[in-house]
Amino acid sequence: NVITHNDYRYLHPLMVPTMIAGLAAWADRPHRPGLGPIVLGICLLWPLANFSSKLQMIVRNVEIVVTAQSEVVTWLNTHERQGVRVLVHDAGFLSEYSSAQLTDMVGLKSPSSIPAHQRWTAPTHGEDRPTALHRIACQSHPEYYVAFSIWEEDFRLTEGLREYGWSPTPVLRHVVPAEPEAVSFTLYRLRQSPRCDV
Repeated sequence: NVITHNDYRYLHPLMVPTMIAGLAAWADRPHRPGLGPIVLGICLLWPLANFSSKLQMIVRNVEIVVTAQSEVVTWLNTHERQGVRVLVHDAGFLSEYSSAQLTDMVGLKSPSSIPAHQRWTAPTHGEDRPTALHRIACQSHPEYYVAFSIWEEDFRLTEGLREYGWSPTPVLRHVVPAEPEAVSFTLYRLRQSPRCDV
């Protein structure tokens, strides 16, 4: 699952060095007539054959990542004060275009989130992720939460907040048609859980 995550994006940095190493190894070998040139030709033509589908994927990803989140950003920048506190899973786009103060629940852009995952998420293989998320939210006092439907399916983040007494109320939802099913970004207003004081 890690390798295929987000359209194989974690393998992208390895593509060019791997191709260079492969071509260098092929060029350095003595060549006999056979399948070598055919295999090389297929390897070089394969990306071209898939170009159209990759281009469609890029267009779809722009619609999901940019268009959907820009609607969330516009709403926050229009309806809320600068520095409003927002809990997010993906901080990238929102951190560049919104004036909100973001807490990245994963910890990539908010290192303060990491200890909660070390204490609860990692030892239980994700079973106690809702506890970690609750503690992160209690520390950061978010007024809003941005949920991405794909992460919701995988990690039940909004449900985890509800279990701990948070009250996510949908404010805005942007749905993007996709196969096999539509995906969405939802902006929730959050009321702090009374269990933060416990």
